Amino acid sequence: MRALSIAALNVFTLRRRLLGQVVLITLSVALCTTAFGVADNAESVSNRGILESVANRSITVDRTIDRQGAPILSDSAVTRFRNLAGVQSVEPSTKVSFGYKGAGVAGVLLYATSARPSLLPPITDSTRSAVFPLASREVVLPAIAEGSDLSALLGKRLTVQTVSQTGASNGIGSSDTVTVVGLFDPKWQIDGPAAAYLDQASVIRWSALAAGVPQSRYTSQIGYNAVTVVAATSQEVPRLLGVIQSEGFSAMALQQQLKALPALLGLVRTASRALLVVLALVALVGTLTVSGALVRQRTREIGILKATGFSNRSIFTTFVAEAMLTATVAVMTGLVLGAFGAWLLRMLLRRSADLSDYLGSGWPFPNASTVLLISAVSLAVVALGALLPSGRAARMDPLTAMRDW
Repeated sequence: MRALSIAALNVFTLRRRLLGQVVLITLSVALCTTAFGVADNAESVSNRGILESVANRSITVDRTIDRQGAPILSDSAVTRFRNLAGVQSVEPSTKVSFGYKGAGVAGVLLYATSARPSLLPPITDSTRSAVFPLASREVVLPAIAEGSDLSALLGKRLTVQTVSQTGASNGIGSSDTVTVVGLFDPKWQIDGPAAAYLDQASVIRWSALAAGVPQSRYTSQIGYNAVTVVAATSQEVPRLLGVIQSEGFSAMALQQQLKALPALLGLVRTASRALLVVLALVALVGTLTVSGALVRQRTREIGILKATGFSNRSIFTTFVAEAMLTATVAVMTGLVLGAFGAWLLRMLLRRSADLSDYLGSGWPFPNASTVLLISAVSLAVVALGALLPSGRAARMDPLTAMRDW
């Protein structure tokens, strides 16, 4: 206890000499805290965004037309999917071609596609704030299609050309009217390069005409082109995929393509942990240098302590305690500075549109385990660096120390 109180008094008295070591450790800890804070924040947001995103929870069931006996994506199949445990939503969709030609548009061939709530196109312009859900005969067109600028069609009522099948291989042209209520970015091609989003009832009506079947029998006789099954959680996807495939449906989970991304994001944390090696080296070199210099400068003090009855163990404990107290102050200061540094760095990074989605809005402080790791490594390395100089001080002969002084 006496050694500890003397160590605390010495640290206060020698604060100017110890300033270099404190600054060195403080900056190292602050740098690590800043890097880990931003990395933990980005990794958490990115992993959560990817693992629980709709894309990672989606299973796409496609209509199979080249396999005999393959089940139809009918309304009964949709109902079956909805009743599966762990399903959040089921989104049937179909598509059918239609054409438009008018003033300023030489002619474009588009595909009327059912809009899926889980994957709505990015709207660039619209006639109302909330475009979806679409009312009867409302359509959202790509801003540009087949080289034609369709932006001038916004808000207009168009007469479009569809096809009605009249025989096994015969069909006639027919027309219908739609109102353009929105435009979306043409780079959005999730449903194909010529997709145009139309209300579900109109898509089925046009599809039934093209197939030559009554509209009331289309979904039971022909079926939807595809059904998107959205799982409640990403963990449910493999099981649901197996159940759907076991019933003969052709299904694929986007999770199969995205599963490597969380592992890649883990590299961010791995790279950040490499900073701990740098922190350890810096703290070790700094402690060895400062502690060794202080031992040489305090030869008289060591001699007096030995002459007044201090044991080698007390001398050793005093010098190690001084290093640990200094390191504790430096680590605490570094954590505070690192927290502010992480906040500032995150604010700067969020100015980039490409990075803002991967950085959360909360305070980007490292998690508790990371803080403990940084602190433990810093203190352990400082203690290790103080052992050699402290041992040298403890073994110093008092007569030699007094004579050298």
